[in-house]
Amino acid sequence: MCGLCGVYDLEGRPVPPEVIGRMNDALAHRGPDDSGEFFINTRTGDRTDSSGSQGRGDGYDLGLANRRLAILDLSPAGHQPMVMGDLVLVYNGEVYNYVELAEELRALGRTFRGSSDTEVILTAYDQWGLDCLEKFNGMFALALWDGRQKKLVLARDRFGIKPLYYHLVDGRLVFGSEIKALLRHPGVRVEPDRFALFNYLARNYRFVDGRPTSFFEKIRQVEPGSFVSADRSGLTERRWYALDPARPAPAMTEDEAVEQYRALLTDAVRIRLRSDVPVAFTLSGGMDSSAVTAISAQELGPGLPVFSACYDVEPFDEQKFIAPTVASAQAKWTKVFPGPADLIDTTRAMITAFDEPVCTVTFYAHWQVMAEVHGHGLKVILNGHGADELTAGYYDHFLHRLADLHLLGRRAEFEAERKKLIELHGDHRAGLLADYLGLVERRIPYMTDYLTAFAPYEECLDPEFLAAYAHPKPDSSPYPSRLSNRLFNELSHETVPAMLKAEDRVTMAFSIESRLPFLDYRLVEFCFALPNRFKIHEGLGKHVQRRALSNILPEAVTGRIDKVGFNAPSEIWFRGALKDQLREFFAGSKLFDRGIVQRPVFDRIVDQHQRGQANHYMFLWQCLNLELWFKEYFDRG
Repeated sequence: MCGLCGVYDLEGRPVPPEVIGRMNDALAHRGPDDSGEFFINTRTGDRTDSSGSQGRGDGYDLGLANRRLAILDLSPAGHQPMVMGDLVLVYNGEVYNYVELAEELRALGRTFRGSSDTEVILTAYDQWGLDCLEKFNGMFALALWDGRQKKLVLARDRFGIKPLYYHLVDGRLVFGSEIKALLRHPGVRVEPDRFALFNYLARNYRFVDGRPTSFFEKIRQVEPGSFVSADRSGLTERRWYALDPARPAPAMTEDEAVEQYRALLTDAVRIRLRSDVPVAFTLSGGMDSSAVTAISAQELGPGLPVFSACYDVEPFDEQKFIAPTVASAQAKWTKVFPGPADLIDTTRAMITAFDEPVCTVTFYAHWQVMAEVHGHGLKVILNGHGADELTAGYYDHFLHRLADLHLLGRRAEFEAERKKLIELHGDHRAGLLADYLGLVERRIPYMTDYLTAFAPYEECLDPEFLAAYAHPKPDSSPYPSRLSNRLFNELSHETVPAMLKAEDRVTMAFSIESRLPFLDYRLVEFCFALPNRFKIHEGLGKHVQRRALSNILPEAVTGRIDKVGFNAPSEIWFRGALKDQLREFFAGSKLFDRGIVQRPVFDRIVDQHQRGQANHYMFLWQCLNLELWFKEYFDRG
């Protein structure tokens, strides 16, 4: 796990080494164990590393740099930038199947001087070219100079677990793992991306991180499953991976699907336990993180270090659901109690780490937990992110499943699921379902706001801002069913991209590598090919997952109906402990002078929330973030 950055001058002008140094220093938190720089004259092939002071910057039009967090092969053999003949690589992430790939490459006559996955990646590229990307099972962002083809390749993993930003300005390609590295380049001058601001405020943060852009104009992301190739003629971007909606459903019974799911998840966890340093786990009371912990305990034995966010208020506290998994796994449990007192100050620090507003208050709790993990000297953590988007774990997924049954005319199955939905989740679900089916009957696209709760805040926005920057949501509908398309959009445009950015920034702020077994591409592909009846069954989502985990998790976990997750009780804090502080903060805010939010409507929302008339915690959190972000990145000049 590392941070990378660099500058490639497409017009052949020298890259100042001090600029590369400043950019690399901005990423020190991502890799405190080692650092390196490398400079190349792409026309002549001349090159030097950071130890070669003679001639640095003289004619070198490409500079690459890396900060290393040593996880695999702690020796100098894992140092980056890594050079192999005419190839130079800087890389961030982990390719978990590097052991198997190394064996395959040795069978082809290749040799290795160390045991790092970085060397396997470089050798794989040397052997197979860009086709090697399809062989990698893991998370990665990389910049690779191919001196034979005179091109620079920036590539990103299938689902965008690891970040990679770039900015083309005056013929210079500036890139890095985080935006802060790009901002250290004197040529990078940016303004807020107001389309991102609209999504953030009007759509509950969705559709922000699933775009190839960022909160800064002209700073873009290499898209998941894509690579950008740069040479003297310019940039080209190409997708190397995408889910296949035409992939046939596996010809298997439900019992066989359960066994296959269990086998894939178990292997996904197993290869993510590969590490030359100790690993730890985040644990909530849900199935996902509990499954990762339980499977890991089977692999590693008792004594696993697990960390949980706990509270003294219901329903946010999950200790009663966490305790059974801790007991069965014989884990070593550390409880962290995030409180409201330092929320605003911590959010300032988070925005500095993110370079952008934070998607949800969930990651305030996560920040506190990672601080504790770091305090224990741990560098790797596994979690359960991404599972809900594979096997339908959110409440609105029931609506899409029922809409599919309704449209297919499967009345008996529809009625049985409807009754179970209301029985298990409350009578109010019947009204939500009726509203949604009304939209379905009018053939309104499924991504349209079927519930006002998903976009109630456009009225708060300045009319001129709204008129200029409101834009349609992406409507990716490659699958034949509404539920599958909902899951696909969450994976591609909504919850997963937002979660991945936040997970990366929070963990890397504390020099911790986060691993996500549920986003193993084999498991993702399997789940997206499964029939939806294996996902939602008798009023419960994640059906195949529940069955697959029933023999390794306590029934108190697999039988849960409610969903809380790794959250924080900010809605209560904004009415209580932070009530006056919040009002004081916004009293002096410039947010309303920027032509984005209307103060009278905002003040009414604050009043409604603090009187308990409505729950606007998300919008209040977003406005808080946006004000702090403007102060940090624009008001200071």
